[in-house]
Amino acid sequence: MGRAAGRKHLFSLLRRQLPLKGKPFGRDGRYFFLKLMTLPLEETRRIIDSIRDRYDVLVGVFHMGLENEYGLANSGVTDILNACPEFDVMVSAHEHTLIPETRINGVLVVQNRYQAQTMAVIDLTLEQDGVGWKVVDRASRSVSIADYEVDPAIVERLKDYDLRARADANRVIGRLEGGALAPETGNEKIYAAMVQDTALVDLINAVQSHYADTVVSATALPGADANLYPGEIRKCDMARLYRFSNTLYKLRMTGAQLSMCGISFADAQRLSLSMNSSVIVESAAKASTNRASLSQ
Repeated sequence: MGRAAGRKHLFSLLRRQLPLKGKPFGRDGRYFFLKLMTLPLEETRRIIDSIRDRYDVLVGVFHMGLENEYGLANSGVTDILNACPEFDVMVSAHEHTLIPETRINGVLVVQNRYQAQTMAVIDLTLEQDGVGWKVVDRASRSVSIADYEVDPAIVERLKDYDLRARADANRVIGRLEGGALAPETGNEKIYAAMVQDTALVDLINAVQSHYADTVVSATALPGADANLYPGEIRKCDMARLYRFSNTLYKLRMTGAQLSMCGISFADAQRLSLSMNSSVIVESAAKASTNRASLSQ
């Protein structure tokens, strides 16, 4: 792109996840944590219209998969590109599915695998068109990073940092006795922490509640490998419980708002919280049905 002729314009977009199922946190459904939430399609159209006649090549880099999610229209790039064919290239993401090359409404679409396993090489052919340029051909291919040898000069330069990082990651921070935090179910397709109360989810929510100072905590497990087993606990083992460096939000919410999240007040001593169909967590209730705090 940098060596090609013509005026290039690249913009990125994150898909909108909230509100879901018509249950907004804000009164008009457009504000979340004091941030204005706009719909992907309307934002894409606004940007394209604002830069019209100011580019020769238009590339989108969207953290959105090809298909819609949660039944929300225009939450995938397929809907976006069917409505906005002005793009020359769309770099999709989120699904982590390898897509070396496909076309949607005439737009070249690529997607890489997660953790930099692949790299998409995009070739655009431009021809001069009056005072500007136009794309007359486009192609892409996927390159596997594993096929390339490690650069020894970079390895040597980063050696000290690598050793320090490994030593810190393997530092023992505790010990678990008495069994795994989530028991085995005997069926590899059924994960205990997703179908029953476990010490695993209790631990995560207890830590979140401690640091956020809340009475209710919600979490979503990062995967079926989230667990701790008897023996020494290393710092790096925490990545199996809390894989991403997410921000922990503390919200003061009314009982009505908690109910919108799936809170049940059937038992005055416990709250049951279901954020989605696969995760159910419970926490002791210390607040009334009128006001509580949610850590998510």
